[in-house]
Amino acid sequence: MKLYHFTYPQRLESIQRLGIVQGDVPVGPTSSLNAPNLTSDPDPENQGWAAGGLKTAMRIEVLIPEEELWNLQMWGNLCLEFDMDPQWRKAMETVGGDSRHWYVFHGVVKPDWITDITHFNEENDESPRGQVERELHEAGVIEDPDMDGGLLG
Repeated sequence: MKLYHFTYPQRLESIQRLGIVQGDVPVGPTSSLNAPNLTSDPDPENQGWAAGGLKTAMRIEVLIPEEELWNLQMWGNLCLEFDMDPQWRKAMETVGGDSRHWYVFHGVVKPDWITDITHFNEENDESPRGQVERELHEAGVIEDPDMDGGLLG
C-alpha cells in the first residue's frame, strides 16, 4: 500500500538510515501514542495538522508490504480502540484536515520501504538556529550570519 509521511528536512538522514521509528499521535488532551503517522493524501497543502511549519517540507513515499498491513491502522479505528472523546476527535479532525486519509503504523516503517522523497521547500531548508539568525538579519539586528558567524556564533 502506497502512503506518505511528511517531515522536517533535518530528519531525513535519520529516516533514511533507521526508518520512520516514531511519531506523535494525540489520542487525548494529555496523552499520545508513539507511532509513525502516514497519510494516503500526497498533497502537502492538505496536511492541516502541520499548519505553516517546515513539517511538510519533505514528503516521503513508502510502500507498506502486504505482509505488514496488519500493523497499519486507520485513524477512525484508532479512535474507537482508544475510546477517544468525541470532542477531542472532532478538534483533531477540524484542525488536521481530511482524516479519511490518516493512518498510524504500529512498528517501524523500514528504510527499504521508501520509494520516493520529494523536497517541497528548499529555500526554507534550514535549522531552527538558521531560521532565527536569518530573521534577525532581515530585521537588521545582526550582520550577515554567513559572514560573521551569526548571533549564535
